[in-house]
Amino acid sequence: MKTICFASKKGGVSKTTSALVTGLMLAETGRVLMVDLDSQNAMTSFFFDDLEKIAGKTVLEGLKGEKLFKQTIFPVGDNISAIPSVLEFEAIDEWQRTGKELILRKELKKLEKDYDYVILDTPPNLRTETVLGLVAADVIVIPARLEKMDTRAIDFTMDKINTQIKEDFNPTLKNIYLLPTQYNYQNRTVNDLAFETLKEDYPDITLDIKIPYSSKISQFNYIGFDNKKLNGEFPEYRALVEVLR
Repeated sequence: MKTICFASKKGGVSKTTSALVTGLMLAETGRVLMVDLDSQNAMTSFFFDDLEKIAGKTVLEGLKGEKLFKQTIFPVGDNISAIPSVLEFEAIDEWQRTGKELILRKELKKLEKDYDYVILDTPPNLRTETVLGLVAADVIVIPARLEKMDTRAIDFTMDKINTQIKEDFNPTLKNIYLLPTQYNYQNRTVNDLAFETLKEDYPDITLDIKIPYSSKISQFNYIGFDNKKLNGEFPEYRALVEVLR
C-alpha cells in the first residue's frame, strides 16, 4: 500500500482537485482509499451529497477512537472508498494527546492489505491536520501555482517537512514532488519564468509536468462523483499518476 499526501500551506493551488483526479485515475487499476483531512470538506462534498449519512462517522471520530477507524470508511465507487471529514476536525490541533501526530499512520497501517493506494487531502495550513498526513505519507505532492507569491508557501512547506516531519516522525520519507499547477498558456512567458525558477530552487523534486489552467479542471470539484471512467481526460494528471505508481 502506498500513501500519497497532497499538501501545501497555500490555498487555491488545485490541491484537492489534484488529489481527486489522481485517486480516480489510480482506481482504474487498483484499490484506492481517499481520506479527507481538511475541515473545509471539499473532498467530502465531492463524494457525499447526504451529510446525514456520514454524521458521527468521520475521520474525527475514527482518530479519536469514538468509532473504529474501519467504521468511518464508505464505499463510493468501483475500487474507491472514502473517509469523510467534518468542520469540527480542525479542533484536533488543540487536542492534548501524546503522539497524536502518529495516530493516522498507525490506523492506516492496519489497512495495508485492503488497499493499493491511500490519497490524503489536507487543508491549506501546516497545523496538526496536515502533519497527520505528512507523517503517514510514503509520497508527498506539493501543488504549486506558477506565481511568485506561491514560492514562499513552498519554502514554508518544505521547511516543515525537513525540520519536523523527517526528523521527528517520518525519517524514511524520500519521495517528495513539486507539481506545477494552473499553467496559463495565455501568460506563458511569466509562467515559464516561474517554472524555471522553481526548477532552479528545487531541481531534484520539481516535476516536468505542468497542470494547465482550464475550465474543465477548475470545474471538476463541482461536477460530483458519478463513478465514470475519465476516458483519457487530463493527460497531465495521467503523467503524474505514472510517476506515483
